[in-house]
Amino acid sequence: MNIKKVLLIILAVLFLIPILYVGYLYVTYLEEYVTTGSGYGFTIGEGKEDVFNKLSQKYGSKVKRYRFYKDREIYSKDKIEFSDEEYNGLKGYDKWKFYFDEKHIDYLAFYFEEDNLVKIERHRQYFELP
Repeated sequence: MNIKKVLLIILAVLFLIPILYVGYLYVTYLEEYVTTGSGYGFTIGEGKEDVFNKLSQKYGSKVKRYRFYKDREIYSKDKIEFSDEEYNGLKGYDKWKFYFDEKHIDYLAFYFEEDNLVKIERHRQYFELP
């Protein structure tokens, strides 16, 4: 092989790696909202207790951290136990966000009105936006 071919191959590889990486990030990025029907094992209109129990069964071991919101009040904890006591502490909040990683880039959020589920948000990104 001559030098020109080797340099051409090296340049092609150096050019393709960033393009393939950006393509991977684009394909794995997820931002989805469910406001009717069902998604991720939950159904719009379900009560908070049903959502909590399903979340425990389906995602319990994967949850690394969670936050609950009501107006300007935020409650955050590193580990959820999915117990009756835990549920009684969070049922007064209208937005629940469960993180599957420590960087807060992979989460499932639930929005409630009058104790019924009105929106599910699923977000995942393996990169930080500037």
